[in-house]
Amino acid sequence: MYSTAGHTMSSTRPPEGNDTHDTPESQDSLEAERPKIGINLALEGGGVKGIALVGAIQALEEELEQNKDYFLGSTEARMVGTSAGAIVSTLFAAGYTSSELKKIIGGPEIARFADSSWFGRIPVVGNLERLSGLLLHLGMYKGDYFTDFIRELLREKKKTTFRDFIDPRNAGLRQNRYRLRLVASDITRGRMLILPDDIESDRYGYDPDDLDVALAVRMSMSVPFVFRPVRLTGRNGVTSFIVDGGLLSNFPIRLFDRPRPGAPEATIGIRLLSDRMHQIRSPFMAFRAAYALASTAQEAHDISDTEELMDLLKWVRVIQINTGKISPFKFELNPFEKELLYDEGYRSMAHQIRLFLEVVRIAQKAAEAAAGTARTVERVTPVRILRNNS
Repeated sequence: MYSTAGHTMSSTRPPEGNDTHDTPESQDSLEAERPKIGINLALEGGGVKGIALVGAIQALEEELEQNKDYFLGSTEARMVGTSAGAIVSTLFAAGYTSSELKKIIGGPEIARFADSSWFGRIPVVGNLERLSGLLLHLGMYKGDYFTDFIRELLREKKKTTFRDFIDPRNAGLRQNRYRLRLVASDITRGRMLILPDDIESDRYGYDPDDLDVALAVRMSMSVPFVFRPVRLTGRNGVTSFIVDGGLLSNFPIRLFDRPRPGAPEATIGIRLLSDRMHQIRSPFMAFRAAYALASTAQEAHDISDTEELMDLLKWVRVIQINTGKISPFKFELNPFEKELLYDEGYRSMAHQIRLFLEVVRIAQKAAEAAAGTARTVERVTPVRILRNNS
C-alpha cells in the first residue's frame, strides 16, 4: 500500500548517543526533504454505476488540495480498472478532470452504449434483434458506438495508444511501464489479460505500446452476452475472443502489490457494492442464468480478497460505495439516480479518506525511523505495521 523502495534520504545519521536528530530543527528539515506520496487508484467495474466512482475521485481531489503531502494527477497517478472502472480510470489518466468526467459519465451518451439499429428500437421487434445478436454474435449489443465515443474523447487529449501512457520514469522497464492498466478476459485461452502488459503480436496482433486504448477499454467492458466479444487475431492465425475483465477480476487492486521502484506511493481501491440477488426468470432465462453464474463467480472472488485486505488494514485501503439496487445495465438512468450515485461516491470517499491518509503517514514515519536518515528506506506497509503491533 505504501512504498519508499529505492528512496534515499540525503541527511546523515548523527553519532550514536547524539540526540540532535530529535530536535525540532532536524524534524523540520526531514519534513522539507520528505517526497510527496503518489496516490494510485484501483477502480471496480459496475456498468452505468461508474458515475459513483467519479464522485469518489472528486472528493479525493478536494481533500488532496488541502493536504500537500500527497498528489493525484493525471500525469503522475497510476490507474487500474475493470469495465466501468476501466472507463473512468482511462479518461482520468488521459487528463479529464472529475468535473468533466461527471458530465461525460452522467451524460445522455451513456444511453446509446446499448447500440441497436432503428429496427432494434421498435418494441417487441427489438427483442428479436437482440436475441439474434446473442445467438449469432455472442452479445446483444455491438458496442461500436461506445468504442467510437471513447476513442474521440481520447483523441481530444492526444492519448490514443498505450505509448501515450508510458511512465517516463519506468520507460525502460517491463514491470510498471505504463501508468494505466486495464483488465480483460481471454475466453479462448482461459486467462486473465492485463492490458497492455499481456498483449503481444503473435497471439493478439498488437505490440503493447501500439494497442488502441479505446479498443482495450471496449475489451474490459464487454459483459458476456450483453456486448459482443472483441475478436483479436494474432500473427499465428488464432482468433481470440476477449470479454469483460470482471469475469476474472472485477476489482484488480492486487496489481499494485508490487511497488514502483524509487517512488513513494499509496493505493486506494474503490468498490461499488450492490444488491447481489440475481432474478433468474423469463424472458431470456438462459441468458439471465449465465450472467448470474459469471457474476457470482467474479463477485465472490473479489469480495473475499477485499474482506482480507480490509481486515488487515482496519478498513482504510478500500473505499466501498453502496449503489443500492440500481442495475449496472440500466443505460437510461434518470437524473435522480445519477445524482444519487454521484453523491454516494462523494460521501463515501469524504468519510474515509482522512483515516487512510493518517495510516499512510504513520507508515512513512515508521519507515524513516526503522531505516535511519542515511540508509535506503525499505518497503514498509501498514499491513506490516499492524501485524507487528498485534
